[in-house]
Amino acid sequence: MIKTRSQIYAEAAIKVVSEWASNKENAENENATNGNAVNENATNENAESENGEEGDPKQNLRSTAISFPAQIQTCGLLQALAFVEKKNETYAKGFKTVLNERLNSNPLGNVASIAKVDSLFDLNAVDYMILSRMAIEAATWIKRYAAIVLPDPNADQ
Repeated sequence: MIKTRSQIYAEAAIKVVSEWASNKENAENENATNGNAVNENATNENAESENGEEGDPKQNLRSTAISFPAQIQTCGLLQALAFVEKKNETYAKGFKTVLNERLNSNPLGNVASIAKVDSLFDLNAVDYMILSRMAIEAATWIKRYAAIVLPDPNADQ
């Protein structure tokens, strides 16, 4: 069955964002059933080291998802992707999954996936511009679903 670009992005993005939300809920349920403050502290420490930021990992994913399309537009795909790989590894993996779904359905020249940032250095200017546009579309779909699925801590205020 033939799918539109929007369908490909939407299906991949909702799958990734739903996985982020369910992973966080599973961790919260484990903490509630154990009732140990020690487990909660260990989970928070793991979240800080995994994402490179302090605080709620779900909030970090949400804020990264909301700011990443503009980051690509401002800095360029390579620099934005390198930054997000260091800052929030979970988001980087999800973003690559969504973009690779699109590339699998319709490869761009020699680019069949963006497993490594280094592989993007070999692109010519036209392919890099097209891939940047595709990346902005993928990041925008993730942003849409993250804004809905992942809670905003400031909404209560």
